[in-house]
Amino acid sequence: GVPLQCLGLESYQQQLLTTMILPFGAAVLLVLGFLVRSGCANDKDWLAAGLLASLPWLLPLSFLVFPMVSSAAFRAFSCEEFDGGRSFLRADYAVECGSDVHRFAKSLAWLGILLYPVGILALYTGLLWAARHAITAKKPTALSKALGFLVRDFEPEYLWWELLAAWKKLVLLGFAVLFSPGSILQLVIAFVISLVLL
Repeated sequence: GVPLQCLGLESYQQQLLTTMILPFGAAVLLVLGFLVRSGCANDKDWLAAGLLASLPWLLPLSFLVFPMVSSAAFRAFSCEEFDGGRSFLRADYAVECGSDVHRFAKSLAWLGILLYPVGILALYTGLLWAARHAITAKKPTALSKALGFLVRDFEPEYLWWELLAAWKKLVLLGFAVLFSPGSILQLVIAFVISLVLL
């Protein structure tokens, strides 16, 4: 809850990097801890056992980090134009849009978008795809049990609902920012996407 400026992270790029690196570091430490535990327990397949054991902890972490990093990353594309024709980044008015600093911020934002919102949703899709038969047949496996955070509140026939809702949020609240910001076209695109998903 502490503003990142209080930690000496004043620029948008510093804040975005911190928002991207800290959760990734926490996830790596979590996985390493479970791998060490599996190795010390002399599990035959210690790698698979450690990864499966860490999954119920990684999924809630990724679910919490997803909106935070998404929001921070998509802020790199929102500029405000002032009198005189100059525009500045709304997330950090010290950054002039179109400058080298802004281009670096956008590159960093694209990396964050690929790693977190797109990467997390792709991971969820792959995991659900791998466990789909066990979940729909109600014959639990180690993987389907580890995915309980994603699927336990849904009936098996609605297995993909949470994933669909997450992609919808990403498209409407994230990528929609990139299409003609502030225009009627942007509203029409968002409306059509919502209508199709409805």
